Amino acid sequence: MTASQPLPSGVFEHAVDRRLEVERQRIHGCYNRTRAVFAEALVAELLPGADVVVNPTGAWDVTWKPRGLPSTKIQVKCSGGWLPSRPNRVHESPARWDFRAPTRGSGPAFEVFGPGHQCDVFVFARHTGNDITAGWSFYVLPTTDVVKSGRRAATADQLLDMGAKYCEPRRLAATIRGFLDGPSRRRSRR
Repeated sequence: MTASQPLPSGVFEHAVDRRLEVERQRIHGCYNRTRAVFAEALVAELLPGADVVVNPTGAWDVTWKPRGLPSTKIQVKCSGGWLPSRPNRVHESPARWDFRAPTRGSGPAFEVFGPGHQCDVFVFARHTGNDITAGWSFYVLPTTDVVKSGRRAATADQLLDMGAKYCEPRRLAATIRGFLDGPSRRRSRR
């Protein structure tokens, strides 16, 4: 076994900087997987006080505690219309999200969960065009409705048929709150 040797001075910091710059370029380039991970941070940024789950194997992506409501676990799914691998394509890829129930999962601290979705709400992010700073919209659907549908994937129209609410970025927090603070919850407060 070899002894642990430190990296030469400055190498670690420069490697982190290099990696972050590559991620920035991939985000702006709308690379599919990078855009999907970026969507998690975007959703968290649109929800005041929300946090992205650091564990990349986590059973949900964002945790949000809306004022006056319990903490909410959000799973973010992203569908991008423009694919950098096909820059000359005339039409964008249609909106479609896969949301098969996992066979197992883990929490932020690597606690183990059994099969099924462990989140409270799904946010289905849609990005169109090749400008990452524009073209975003969202569909919000409680996990109970996702499970009840029996679907493993859906298009935008199918999400709407399942009861999802469509919203623009500035309305994301209010749309999620609408599901969390729905009519049955309001009745129970009286």
